[in-house]
Formats: sequence, structure tokens, C-alpha cells
Amino acid sequence: MPPFMPDKVLLSLVRYALGTQNAEVTVNQCRELEPSLWKEVYALARQQTVTGLMYQALSKLPARMSVPEDFVFSLAAQSARVEQRSAAVQKQAETMLGGLRRAGLSPVLMKGPAVAAFYPKPLLRESGDIDLFFTAAELPSALMIFKKKGYAPVLTSDGSYFCDDRPASVDIHSRYIDLHVSPALHPGIPSPEATLLMLDAHILKHAMGPGVGLRQLCDMAMALRALDGQYDKDKFRQLCHRCGIGRWTRMVTCFVREELGLDVGLYPAGMPYGALYGVVFGGGDFGHHAPGRRSALSASSARRKVDTAIRFMKKASFGLQYAPREYLDRFGELVRGNVQLSDNAQ
Repeated sequence: MPPFMPDKVLLSLVRYALGTQNAEVTVNQCRELEPSLWKEVYALARQQTVTGLMYQALSKLPARMSVPEDFVFSLAAQSARVEQRSAAVQKQAETMLGGLRRAGLSPVLMKGPAVAAFYPKPLLRESGDIDLFFTAAELPSALMIFKKKGYAPVLTSDGSYFCDDRPASVDIHSRYIDLHVSPALHPGIPSPEATLLMLDAHILKHAMGPGVGLRQLCDMAMALRALDGQYDKDKFRQLCHRCGIGRWTRMVTCFVREELGLDVGLYPAGMPYGALYGVVFGGGDFGHHAPGRRSALSASSARRKVDTAIRFMKKASFGLQYAPREYLDRFGELVRGNVQLSDNAQ
């Protein structure tokens, strides 16, 4: 029997939940697990924020699967919490969008509830923040509305604004596609090409820094599947190349093909993706589970910034290999942003 690898078991369950693998294959990969090993897979799913997908897979697998009852109950309870929060965040986003549109603005919902709609069961996609995009012309008005509503938008080092709220905080962006390229290269917003490029750039941004988790790769996979046939793949590949991330995007699609079971023919097979796999399973959700990261996040603002900068610099070989121009621009932005924030605080 091959050695137990919780990441491979989790990926098998995720593929089944996403509809990219059949039940028989999943059963064969998971059938003989001992109770203690199921707990390891569950712990990993929590780190990767895909417990909803894990529950979805287990709840529809054949009865011959031997899964401990107490484990299933714990997973079901966690899944219910995921659904409840996702529904609350979706309602929060819809209410917020409605108010902004009545005020004459045209916000675009990014990631989160927007990409959840691509999933077989949207509410089982774990929710994070609410991300809103405004054009540069509308951004001042949007910030003024948030201030009048009692929010206190805080400028962050990447140029976005953070608003504390419940159940989800709100990030306000004037850059839909987080790449340091001429806006002339950006596709129309919204559009299938813009959505894919936005998700791709979002994964890259965090992979070059503290880390990125499996949920974000699932987002990319579900978007690729939902939008397949709605855009010109040759033109999209050319766009990624002109943006300096062609090699990176090919690695992402290879991960999606080999580990999440989805091939939409965007890039040919064969590119190694071990570097990305190591990032995903080395730190989990946005790198929060990498050694030392959680303690840094709970420390002072200065400690968090130093920790982020150190992790970014440690990813130099990764960034320079797959997206060199973007890595260098991102590093410059990180330095300038933190200096500016420091100056503003004095």
C-alpha cells in the first residue's frame, strides 16, 4: 500500500466535489483510511479553507465508504457554519452593491461571492472578504459614501482601502487586475478575460509573498470551466505573455489540470508545477499556517510588515523564475507603500 499522504486524499475529495473526478476513483483512494488519518485530512482541509468541499464530497460518496461517525458529525457542523457565513456574506455584498448603485456608482464585485457562483454548490465555497472595484473616477465618491456610512477606510500598502465590517471586512480597489502593466493591456471590465486575469494575478500576488491556498486554485479552476468557450484562448495566452506572466499562467493551468482534474486546453501539458504545489501545501490559506506566520499576524503592525517583507524576499527565486517583471514591481510597491504609510502615520 502506498504511504498515506493527506494532501493527495484531500485533493481527491476536492476533485469529486468540483465534479472533475468520479466516485469510484475517489472511493478507491480514500476507502482504507483509519479514523486518525481522516482527522489529518480534515485538519489540512481547515488550513486550506476547503472544508465545505470536503463535506460535499463525503456526503455524496457511496455508503461503502468507511468514515467515522463522530468525524462526519464534526465535519457537517463545520460545513453548516461555512454555509451560514457564505449566505451572510452574500447578503451583505448584495445590500452594499444595491446601495452603491442607487448612489449612481458602478461597483464590480471581485472574487468572493462573485467566483462562488461558478461552484456546483456556491455556499460551500468558504467566504473571505468582500472585494469591490471602482474606476479611478468613482473611487473618491465611493470612499466618501463609506465614510458617511460610518466606515473608516484605511489605506494599505498595495493602494487598496480596508474597511472593517461584519460578517466580512471590505476591501476597496481602484485596480481590478493586480498587475503592474499598462492599463491599455487590460481587457474590458467585466469580461471573461478580465475575470480570469484578475484571479490569476491574485494567486500570483500572494504566492510571491506569504502564500496562497488551495481555495484560490479551486476558484481559478471553476472560473476556467464556467467561462470556457466565452473567450478566445489564443488571445488570452498572448495577453498573459504581454503582461509578463505567460510562464506563470501555464504553471497554474498545469496545477489545475493535474491536481484538480480540469483541462480546458488553455495551455499544453508538461510544465512542472512543483514550485506552486509547495507554496500551496507549505502554508495553506494565504500562508497563515506557514511556520511563524500566525504569531507574526497576531503581533504589532511593524512585526507583520517585517515578516511579510522577509517572506517576499525568500520567494525571490520563485518570482524571478515565473514572473520576473511582476516580482520586481511588486517588491518596489511593497517598499514604497510601507514607507508612505509610515510617513502618513507620523
